[in-house]
Amino acid sequence: MSEATALRLSGKALAAKERLKAILAIWPGHEAANLAMAELSTTSQSDAQHQLSALHDTARKTNDANAWSQYVVALRMAGQKNKARKVAQKANVTPAQRKALKQIAEGRSAPIEDIVNLINKGSNALAWSLGSERLKYFPGDHKLLNLLGVASLADENATRAETVLRHALKLAPSYEAARINLAFSFLKQNRAFDVIELLQDIATHKDASLDIRVNLASAYLQAEQLQKAEVLTATLSAEAPEDSEIMGIRSKTLIALGRVSEAISILNEASKREDFALHDVMAAALLAAEGRQAALAYIGKLADISEETDFRTAAMLAEWGELKAATARARRLAKASPSNPAPFRLAGLLSKWRRPDELIDIMAKNSQDPGLPPLKQGTFGLAYAKALMDCEDHDAAMVALSKGNAILRALVKYSVADDERLMERVASCWSAQAIECAATDLSGLSPIFIVGLPRTGSTLLETILSRHPSVESKGETPVAFFEASKARLTPTPQATARVADALCSHLEPPAGKRVTTDKLLANFLNVGVLAAAFPTARFVSMQRDYRATCFSIYSADLWVAGHPYAMNLEELALYTVAHHNLMLHWQSILGPRFVVAHYEKLVVSPETEIPDLLRKLDLTPHDACLNPEKSERHINTMSVGQARKPISSGSIERWRHYESALRPLSRILEANGLV
Repeated sequence: MSEATALRLSGKALAAKERLKAILAIWPGHEAANLAMAELSTTSQSDAQHQLSALHDTARKTNDANAWSQYVVALRMAGQKNKARKVAQKANVTPAQRKALKQIAEGRSAPIEDIVNLINKGSNALAWSLGSERLKYFPGDHKLLNLLGVASLADENATRAETVLRHALKLAPSYEAARINLAFSFLKQNRAFDVIELLQDIATHKDASLDIRVNLASAYLQAEQLQKAEVLTATLSAEAPEDSEIMGIRSKTLIALGRVSEAISILNEASKREDFALHDVMAAALLAAEGRQAALAYIGKLADISEETDFRTAAMLAEWGELKAATARARRLAKASPSNPAPFRLAGLLSKWRRPDELIDIMAKNSQDPGLPPLKQGTFGLAYAKALMDCEDHDAAMVALSKGNAILRALVKYSVADDERLMERVASCWSAQAIECAATDLSGLSPIFIVGLPRTGSTLLETILSRHPSVESKGETPVAFFEASKARLTPTPQATARVADALCSHLEPPAGKRVTTDKLLANFLNVGVLAAAFPTARFVSMQRDYRATCFSIYSADLWVAGHPYAMNLEELALYTVAHHNLMLHWQSILGPRFVVAHYEKLVVSPETEIPDLLRKLDLTPHDACLNPEKSERHINTMSVGQARKPISSGSIERWRHYESALRPLSRILEANGLV
């Protein structure tokens, strides 16, 4: 606001208007900004022309390139584009400066120094708003679009960043900064394979930057392409031995490859530096080398670590099942960083909220704060709703849920009709005959794919199966989903053979195991191709009352980009109907290969339902499967807290507290026979 005032007082009304519009886009009720805008709006046409004349006089007298730049910008903002082009052509400046002026006059290059300064100061929302306003006058400026991407990434809005960065690359395909930032936005969305596709070819060029290759190495690790990650990080480590990000990626890769002693050697050497921050990686290495007690002892000695490292450590403890220690860290972090919703969200996943609690009050305040970035405000809204549900304030919880989801829904461009059409196309491609004709039996493997909607009890199902001595759990790995998605709509033997070949090593069970499970639920779209690629594979889906499932999805704060249907009740219902129809299709054409487990029956009568489920999956009943809470496997899903407790039917009827508010959803489900 102070900069807008200074611009007004210096007679730069157009620039002041631009800044005020940016402020009001974020804070519509800002009283001082509204008053200033009202005052500027009364400025007469002659006053605006007077300002342009003053800028012109300054430029002519000084022959300063910056003065000419300000004049050309003002002409474009005043709608005088032809005059801007003429001025740029005739300005008394050097040829290089004239070239820059022409870029401004044509709308291809905007002044960006003020936006850069805002980002450097952490004013990312204002940088975005100001840049968006300026983009109206300079729609062809790829550097301005890149800065908008940077501001979005700094605000943790990777989906919005992706949109503007894609546009920047479309305008300037060789612009490396936008490519690097787009790759980073993919990594933020766990889309490692998109990063690989974006960077792999250019990373082999001799002049490929370090940033490009580091992002690619991170993607290789995330995509479980460990050999490629190892080779690339070895090269990067030689080039930049002090780079902590490279050390972290390489150490994680070596741990995953079983070369734990090498990782510990790297980390021990790095830990001698004062800025060492890879404590979570060191803990993971110690866990693999010496066991949980050694890792916990190391974590227990940590002091004065960064908030980012502390949060990663808390999430790791939760994954290991150390819920008490993880909760304590999450709560401490929430108090230390009250504008960051991540530790509040983690604390809510791990334990129930109880009043009085100062953290609940902080969430309530932040969920109503329009000054926060929308992603953070919406996330606080859902975290606050979880606290209200725990405290049985159901009406207030539904209000908070609705507001938080509305904020998050506005962040993504999405049409549920596109998903409905995709599911219909998938079903039309794969009949029983199509699967038989496309089948290939190259592997002889019989994996179990856990598929379906989230929040149905799928983590419980996976944990039950993982307790069986013949079963190896792969978790929610993206590998099978990525490979199968390539042939999702291609029912040919050649396509399915490529899928089988790509996944054989990934799905091969280790020695002593007979079956591997894969729990990437979105593979419900890929059942056809996976059934053809692995003719003895089984598919299992946990189903529960669709009203309970949908409410759990709506209240869960799922990944916005991955579940855009989840934040609006009508869209969620339509998506659920389309999903239900596709699942019925798979059941009809696969017969006993597609197994449906019913959540309500399983949690009420586990002693009979679990053995029956195991027999349907060609597994011998085993007593260990009746006690999934005793599992020591790592769990990194949203059910991390629930999965460590004995099987319980306590959540079956929770949705009924919100039955009246869920009517827009229930009506659609009822009309389609799902209720």
